[in-house]
Amino acid sequence: MLKTISRILGGFGTLSGATYPFKALIIFIKNPRLIKYIAIPIVVNIIVAIALYSGLLFFGLQIVNDVQTDITLWLNQLVTNLPQWLGFVTYLVAGLIVIVRLLNLITIPLCVASGTLFICDRLKATAR
Repeated sequence: MLKTISRILGGFGTLSGATYPFKALIIFIKNPRLIKYIAIPIVVNIIVAIALYSGLLFFGLQIVNDVQTDITLWLNQLVTNLPQWLGFVTYLVAGLIVIVRLLNLITIPLCVASGTLFICDRLKATAR
């Protein structure tokens, strides 16, 4: 059974890590006494991870919201104090904000994909 799972999921070098939970499950089925030594740390890790991630996300989003509000107010004050003949700067600032947001939408998935490819390449290099 283990060889079948390895052949199915391990055909590509990048998916071989997906077989490890199945290997662990097979070991637990063969040795049920090990489950009590593994279940408690896993539950503690899940609880700590949920608490940390939700807490950091909450405070991080508050900080980002405060900074965004401050920058928006500063830009609005800057634009309202401009003379009439510099009214086109308002459109330039709005266009710059749109361009930055579009670039963020494009670059974040590219960074994640390139990081994943880099890690897979490093893993293949160390396996050789």
